[in-house]
Amino acid sequence: MNMKHKMQHFTVLEGDQSIPLNYKKYGSGKPLIVLHGLFGSHNNWANICMQLAQVYSVYALDLRNHGDSPHSAKFDLECMAGDLNAFMIRMGIVKAIVLGHSMGGKVAMTFAQTHPEKVSKLIVVDIAPRSYREGQRSLVEALVDLDLSTCSRQQDVHKALAPAIPSIEVRYFLLTNLVRDEQRNFTWKINLKTISASLEKILRGISPTHIFRKPTLFLKGEHSDFITSADLAMINKLFPLSDVKTVKGAGHWVHIDETETLVQMVSEFSSTN
Repeated sequence: MNMKHKMQHFTVLEGDQSIPLNYKKYGSGKPLIVLHGLFGSHNNWANICMQLAQVYSVYALDLRNHGDSPHSAKFDLECMAGDLNAFMIRMGIVKAIVLGHSMGGKVAMTFAQTHPEKVSKLIVVDIAPRSYREGQRSLVEALVDLDLSTCSRQQDVHKALAPAIPSIEVRYFLLTNLVRDEQRNFTWKINLKTISASLEKILRGISPTHIFRKPTLFLKGEHSDFITSADLAMINKLFPLSDVKTVKGAGHWVHIDETETLVQMVSEFSSTN
């Protein structure tokens, strides 16, 4: 199947506080929007998007301060949900299936609460509506504290991060944000300063008063503790038409650990009337 993959940017109207999100479009059909997690980008979901594009128009977004989207000093769930709303308006998307992983799942839940008429179905991958302790703080601090001027090769960055981040897989994931500037020096593509300052806002829980009454699927990684049995009561309260399923063999990065299973589960849920 031939698919058109489009990479585009658009401008913001004067006075508009939303961020013009970078995105990549795959396929044609009913719209399905994919939101990545903290430190991620639309590229992390390319394999998933290409498979889903056999049925849907898949829009993979770079959230603000990530990927090729602009940086902003404001960084919280509400402003990112606002960016998504502005994106849909500019693209002429009236309603879509919205899928979000981790931080992107928090954004997706917030958007579903504030703009329920624009979400036909909601898919939340390995994140609950509750607040989280700053478990990601050590990752952010490791990146902030690293002096990139001492690194001439990517392997140097790997080695420098190893004491603080022993997982090779996590280091490889984080280094997808490493780029070279015009002087060929390493720099981070993500807005580390703002992410570090705003981490508490990203990890807090979503509104406990807004209820989303449309089909919702929560996908939990079998080996992840981001969704536990203690979260089920809140999930059922805020998303009464939800189902929680476990992806066997997956950790928190479900889309990387069990790609085919995730595609199958998303496809089955999305196609059910």
